[in-house]
Amino acid sequence: MIIQKKSFSIHKVAVLGSGVMGLGITAHLANAGISNYLFSRKPNKLSKPEADRLLIEKINQFKKSKPFPFFDSAAVDLINPANYDDDLDKLSEADWVIETISEKLEDKKAIFKKILPHLRRDAIISSNTSGLPIASIAEALPKKWHKNFLGTHFFNPVRYIKLLEIVKTSETEPSIVQVVKEFSEKILGRRVVYPKDRPSFIASRIGGLSLTSSLNFLPSKDFGVEEVDTLTGSLIGRSKSATFRTIDLIGLDTAMQIAINNLKNLKKDPYREFYLPRPYTQEMLKRGLIGEKSGQGFYKKIKNPKGETSEIQVLDVKTMRYRSQREVNFPSLKQAKKLESLTDRLRLLVFAKDRAGKFLWKNFSDTLHYAAWLIPEISDDIVSVDNALKWGFGWELGPFEIWDVLGVEKLAKRMEKDGKEIPPLVKKLLASGKKTFYEKKSGKKFCFDLGAKRYKSIDTKPEYVSLAEIKEDKKKIVDSNSGASLIDIGDGVLCLEFHTKMNTINPEIIEMIQKAVNLVERSWRGLVIHNEAPNFSAGFDLNLILAEAQKAKKNFHRVEKALKDFQDTNQLLRFSKKPVVAAVHGLTLGGGFEIALAADQIVAAAESYIGLPELGVGLVPGGGGCKEMVRRIHAAVPESEPDGLFSALLKIIETIGAAKISTSAKEAAELGYLSPADKIVMNSDRLLFEAKNTVLSMDQAGYTPSKYADNIRVLGEQGMALMEVGPINFVEGGYATKYDYFIAKKIIKILCGGPLKGIDRVDEQYLLDLEKEAFLSLLKEKNSIARIKHILKTNKPLRN
Repeated sequence: MIIQKKSFSIHKVAVLGSGVMGLGITAHLANAGISNYLFSRKPNKLSKPEADRLLIEKINQFKKSKPFPFFDSAAVDLINPANYDDDLDKLSEADWVIETISEKLEDKKAIFKKILPHLRRDAIISSNTSGLPIASIAEALPKKWHKNFLGTHFFNPVRYIKLLEIVKTSETEPSIVQVVKEFSEKILGRRVVYPKDRPSFIASRIGGLSLTSSLNFLPSKDFGVEEVDTLTGSLIGRSKSATFRTIDLIGLDTAMQIAINNLKNLKKDPYREFYLPRPYTQEMLKRGLIGEKSGQGFYKKIKNPKGETSEIQVLDVKTMRYRSQREVNFPSLKQAKKLESLTDRLRLLVFAKDRAGKFLWKNFSDTLHYAAWLIPEISDDIVSVDNALKWGFGWELGPFEIWDVLGVEKLAKRMEKDGKEIPPLVKKLLASGKKTFYEKKSGKKFCFDLGAKRYKSIDTKPEYVSLAEIKEDKKKIVDSNSGASLIDIGDGVLCLEFHTKMNTINPEIIEMIQKAVNLVERSWRGLVIHNEAPNFSAGFDLNLILAEAQKAKKNFHRVEKALKDFQDTNQLLRFSKKPVVAAVHGLTLGGGFEIALAADQIVAAAESYIGLPELGVGLVPGGGGCKEMVRRIHAAVPESEPDGLFSALLKIIETIGAAKISTSAKEAAELGYLSPADKIVMNSDRLLFEAKNTVLSMDQAGYTPSKYADNIRVLGEQGMALMEVGPINFVEGGYATKYDYFIAKKIIKILCGGPLKGIDRVDEQYLLDLEKEAFLSLLKEKNSIARIKHILKTNKPLRN
């Protein structure tokens, strides 16, 4: 896809620098289907082919890193290796050149001087600096290039962190900014904020201060790495990588270079001393303990003889030796873990009197105080600051949202008691009679404006509308139960939202699906199935399945009825008289994916992890998953190509039989989980918008309901015999157990249509009955029950 604005377009990019950030950016450009050049310095005396081979090896090594930087292995083909000695002429092909080299101003000036003569005059140039002033880099460019130059600060790991800070100079052409913004949002899936050109911009300035505040507790307050990370992760609404795992991802060398730049550039910053190097971080740098890049930092993976990670140890910064992690135990932590609400946890933990509370008070008071001090230095509005921390550091709530949650007056009084001067922004808020930075009126959200000393409205673009915002108007909730809700999302479209733990499927969700179809068919234009939890659905509730199986013993009538009800409900969705679109994201597994398969179309976030992994829990897909795979293959493979039918079915059998879960929506398409008609959306925040528009397009085009398939080709006994060879080989090779093979045979039987003679024809219900028969038979097996119990207890599959 090409984004165009006036005379500018972006369809080819050059990335300068093959460090972690350069590799991450070039990988994500490839994920988005954008061909690009990756430039790296050529080692002395190497030929062009030798230099290319060396860089390709580096890319392939990067491909193995975790979290996975690529959507699929084929994306690598869009990266073209290049160097500054042999390939400068290639730069004339680039519409956008992104510099990602070291955080040293002189190095950046030198590289721009080298490449500028080879660029087209309409090329966009940007620096990925995370701390240097953009204006100071611009000064190194000839005047004629100033309008084409800006800062574009990506975050590591690039694939997964959606923030992009775009920093313009006084001379940057507005149309250039708009081109980069649109391309980054629509094609790369970024969310954009516009910081002022101040050191470290927004996210790294505040997020970095929060990280360095935690650094002070090692070793002066006798805290361990695992203690700090337990207290600064998802428990308080921040990224799972917490503090020290985040520094390992960024790289301690990069983090320290940013700190050095801040020390140099922030002479009057009230928290400048936080950026001073600590003896133990200097020792870590000296020893090369810089994180992911060196294989060890605050954490170190211990490998067993097979090369598998057997333990993750932490660094004791007093001794500079790695040790096993210890159990983290604080009284307030134990209480907080019982609370589902983030706001309740924050109010408990930040004001707790134990060691954990004292640590978190220091961290939060430093961070929130600093954020308030930085308005208007880094941004004129608090919304940009909150968004930057949420999108860039994975915080569930931004700093000013946290001020509101904990109480502005309460925080200000305690900070003042601690000797902190109250920031002007907070003083003006309280002096105006306001008690919160945000307020809501008549369904609209407002934020406090420092300049105007009053609230101003926050405009939300329609493409970024969220269910949470829509539901603030209670009239929009059409129906609800403990498992799901029906929400009016406008323009005659209804949304079905799941809200169980991990959005696992249960009878309440099934009931609400039935209500949704009946309502939509009567008086709505269509249905979207979507939610904004981290995962679309982790599958059917295994606790319910286990409970029913154990109750049933010899009488499986209730279990059979429940399974039949689930199958019939998915069929009800499939044959709805109005269009149905499933907007999926995150884990979309088992029964949750079977619901999505029943929709007319799936709109999948790029970060969707899709699969039918029932074999891992001792079962087979029982809600229509196998049936839909066979039906889709029948529709896609021409009647004249029986070999094509066999090949396609073999691929699906290998996928379901190995319980494969895609690592992205793109890989899900390659595995056959997504069809060519399904859509992949790079920007997950646009998912609801895209799904709703898909429903409206279907309705406007004159929607025709799906037809029942009664002539599906299956391979029968002969196909079953051929398909069983693969699982047998896996067992003999030690890659699968005999019980895996036992289940795989049942999957093969379903997908081949059972013991029919040769290629035959069956209908949908026939395949559903085969699914039900296999599912119920496995629930009577001790090994399957053992697998279900094990995954519920450990969250890991048992291969018995």
